[in-house]
Amino acid sequence: MITKAMIQEIKQLNVSKDPSLTQERMRALWKSMTDQMKTQLTDYGFTESSVTRSCSKGNISVKLAAALGIITGCDPYYLTAEVGENTVTVDENRIRQFIGEHGYEKVLNNGAAPEPKKRKYTRKTLDSAGTPETEPEAVPETAVIEEITITAPLASKSTITLQEFADMQMESLSETEKNSINEMPEEDLTALLSALQCQVKYSGKAKNLIGLIRLILIR
Repeated sequence: MITKAMIQEIKQLNVSKDPSLTQERMRALWKSMTDQMKTQLTDYGFTESSVTRSCSKGNISVKLAAALGIITGCDPYYLTAEVGENTVTVDENRIRQFIGEHGYEKVLNNGAAPEPKKRKYTRKTLDSAGTPETEPEAVPETAVIEEITITAPLASKSTITLQEFADMQMESLSETEKNSINEMPEEDLTALLSALQCQVKYSGKAKNLIGLIRLILIR
């Protein structure tokens, strides 16, 4: 069974073979979708603006095409302009084939990324006679740091709004990464901003980051 967690692990990269066809087909599909279908789409991590942007730009990801295929029954190959007609019966096998052929077979086999395992270790000390003695195995508390990859705006766009940029970055993250950002405690956010402000004294890049954050806040 293809779960929402599997779909959410797929990256937001454009795979349309013909933007004009994708644009036309996405507009027609979006217009035909019921409110219930559109609500279901948000469960997969999509905002309405991300879908309407696909309708206007003709860009579509494997993630979006697969989710729409599950919800509406529309062939994802048709949405990406890889086939000319929407005549194939869309079932789970068709969706799995589509996801696998676009390089996400591992997502289907493994599902969501596994939880990081705690590292076990042994520590040797010397007793009073100088003989090594092994202490019982210990399982230390490990701090998990989420690594977030920020994608650059599509090269084909000459301009992009801050809102579009924010939507694009959030959509490229996995559900785990989104939760890590959205659930960050206020005190942690304050501490990170303070640390970044301190780096401004020594780094031009940090200065630009602070400037971008201020720009976002006043817009």
